[in-house]
Amino acid sequence: MEGLVPSPGLDRGSQRSGGATVSWPLLLLALTLVGALLTLLHYEYTTVWWLAEGERMARFEAAAPFQYRILLPSLVAAVHAVIGVNVSVLFALAEVAGWMLLVVVAERALRSFGIGTDGAPRWALAFTACVPVAAHLIPPDLLTHSLLTVEDGALIWGEWYVTRVFRYVYDLPAAVFTLALVVLLHRLVTGGARWLGPYLVVFVLAVLNRETAMFLIPAFVAVGFRRLGHGTLTIGLLIQVAAVVLIQSTLQTMFESNVNPHANVLDTQYENHLLPNLALLAGPTYFGLFLLRFGAGMWLPVLALVRHLDPFLRRVLVWFGVPFLVAGLVFGRIQEHRVLVELAPLLWLAGVQAIAAYRSRLEALPPGNTPATDSVRPAGVAAAQTNGER
Repeated sequence: MEGLVPSPGLDRGSQRSGGATVSWPLLLLALTLVGALLTLLHYEYTTVWWLAEGERMARFEAAAPFQYRILLPSLVAAVHAVIGVNVSVLFALAEVAGWMLLVVVAERALRSFGIGTDGAPRWALAFTACVPVAAHLIPPDLLTHSLLTVEDGALIWGEWYVTRVFRYVYDLPAAVFTLALVVLLHRLVTGGARWLGPYLVVFVLAVLNRETAMFLIPAFVAVGFRRLGHGTLTIGLLIQVAAVVLIQSTLQTMFESNVNPHANVLDTQYENHLLPNLALLAGPTYFGLFLLRFGAGMWLPVLALVRHLDPFLRRVLVWFGVPFLVAGLVFGRIQEHRVLVELAPLLWLAGVQAIAAYRSRLEALPPGNTPATDSVRPAGVAAAQTNGER
């Protein structure tokens, strides 16, 4: 897909930009090794919810709403029917490819916002996008029975419980699709309507992978309101809404017999976990651990350097992140940190961009001066104003 895959550069074997050389064979090797390692860790330290295991998904027998996330199971089932490779192997290979694509999309995101030096340094920075995503998908959940106890007159650490999180085939693709859509949305508002088609194609694929992609629709409107033509904005909005309605109604009709025994939200196949989630987060120890894990802590530079944050990313985080976070608290089990994995790459991108903008501002000041927070213009403001944002 244009704009999201690396171009070969000056020759087939390497790319030289800004004095840094990228060896594509070595880069491909690094991507493969990282993807394989993270996949192995993901499989080793997580477990499978039997109502949504990969084999059931590929046979279209998983419980709803898990079976609604149809994209990857359909592809795996089709490949299995053609070449006969075991579906578990195919899902594992798909995850390796997912980690590799995450890094590729992250590099394009960095390039879109002018973060980092072209070539090897930017690719090295792109690999760090795996950290917050892995933090949501791999490490176990931690619960404390009591933080401190007294035993035989001695003060000791209390009891800690380690619980493996569940593994679902659509979680990693959801993070990749979300980051890709943000990159394409940025290209759309800065590069013109020619990017609407690629954005809508990826949006449809993202909704087929997991319906939570629909939470990007408010961000699409908020970002494009004064930066896209009324026709482009209206057509894009209508197509996205129609795609969500059509896809969800079709899937729910197709799998109406795939019942979720734990569903308790009106007549849907979804579960309400709001009160248990709030009870967990009310505990200061668990809440602190949750914050450490959430986006691998990348929310901290976002909040600390919010005045340096690109206005585009700020709007995306508000109009996508807040509704998505609320929905996750209501319908997801918060101890399954994967339910918020779509936010992880966005927090990474926003944090890296804010840090880069702050650093650039510091380097531009005369020695001995420090920037006044209120006077700092975030990176990207000038470009945003050129495109009509005030």
